Amino acid sequence: MARPEDAELIGSLLELAAEHTIPPPNVDLGLAAMAWATGMPPDAGQVLFTVARVAGWVAHYLEELEERPLRFRARAIYATTHRH
Repeated sequence: MARPEDAELIGSLLELAAEHTIPPPNVDLGLAAMAWATGMPPDAGQVLFTVARVAGWVAHYLEELEERPLRFRARAIYATTHRH
């Protein structure tokens, strides 16, 4: 379970980054902070990210099955030219 000092440490990290004009964090920091503060194994954040990404890909694929193809994909025609 997260302790108050864990939240303080994460807050300090964000403040330090802002002082050095480092861009705001993305979802990776939130995921890492959550995994660390809750005592998850070191690779838990990567596993959670991967599961979420796969779920998103599957949802996107299922949506595209219901739609008319939106992309034009030209067929590749390979020709060889022999010069003598």
